[in-house]
Amino acid sequence: MNPLDRIQSYYDDFTSTDKELAIYFINNPNDVVTKTTDYLSKETKTSKAAISRFCQKIGYSGFSELRYDLSRFLVSRNSSIDKETEGKDSIEAITELYSSYINQLNTFLNDEILHNLAEDFLKASKVKIIGLNRSFNSANQMKQRLNRLGYDCEAINDTQVINDVFSIMNKDCFYIIFTTTDNMRYYSTFINSIDKKGGKLVCVTMNQNLSFKKKCDYFITLPRISKDSSMSFLDDQPLFMVFIEILLNYIVKIGS
Repeated sequence: MNPLDRIQSYYDDFTSTDKELAIYFINNPNDVVTKTTDYLSKETKTSKAAISRFCQKIGYSGFSELRYDLSRFLVSRNSSIDKETEGKDSIEAITELYSSYINQLNTFLNDEILHNLAEDFLKASKVKIIGLNRSFNSANQMKQRLNRLGYDCEAINDTQVINDVFSIMNKDCFYIIFTTTDNMRYYSTFINSIDKKGGKLVCVTMNQNLSFKKKCDYFITLPRISKDSSMSFLDDQPLFMVFIEILLNYIVKIGS
C-alpha cells in the first residue's frame, strides 16, 4: 500500500489533530518530502512530536521513514503517470486522474457536518456566495443551481461589494466562500463584520491553513488536483463543482 492510501485507510481512527495532518499530507505530498518538520508543524499548527506520533500510528518508525517512503512513491507515481499517459490518449489520462481525486472526497467530507451545514442553510434569511477570480465560477454555479431549485441567493465577486455586505448582516444570514488561496486581505472587513453581527460563515477551500479558518462555522477542505506534480496544469474548479452537487443533495433531502 502506498503512503497516501495508508494515511486514508487510518483516517476514521485519527484524532482531530491527526486528521489535520492527514489532509495536509495528502494535499501537499511534495512539501512533506522537501520541507523540514519545523516547517510542517508551523503549516499544520501542530508540533514535531505530533507529526512523529502521526507517522507511528500509520506504521512508520518516524517522520524520516514516512518521508523516504513517500519520496519513492512520488517518483514512481510520476514516472508511472508519464508512461501511462504516453500509452493513452489525453481523454483517458485526464479523466482517470480526475476520477481518482473525486474519489478522495469520501475521505475529506463528513456526513454529519454536511447535514448540519444544510440545516443551517435552510434556516437562513439571506444567502451570499463569494468567489474571486476563477473561484467565482464555482460561486456562480452554486448560485444558479440553487436558483433552479427555488432558493434565492446571490453570487459576488466584487471586493467592494463583499465588504459592503455588512450593512445587511444579521444572525440569520448565510455566507459561503469558495477559495484556493488566503484572500483575507480582501475579506477582512467582511469577516470581522460577521463576528460582530452574526450569521453563518462557510469556507470551501483546498488550503487547510487559511488565516481566517477559526472564524468559520464550517471549514470544508477538498483535495487539490493542481498540486499533482505530473499534471499541474489541471484546474481545481471541477472538484468544487462535484462538492456543490453533494451539498445540494443534502439541502434537497432535508428541505423536502
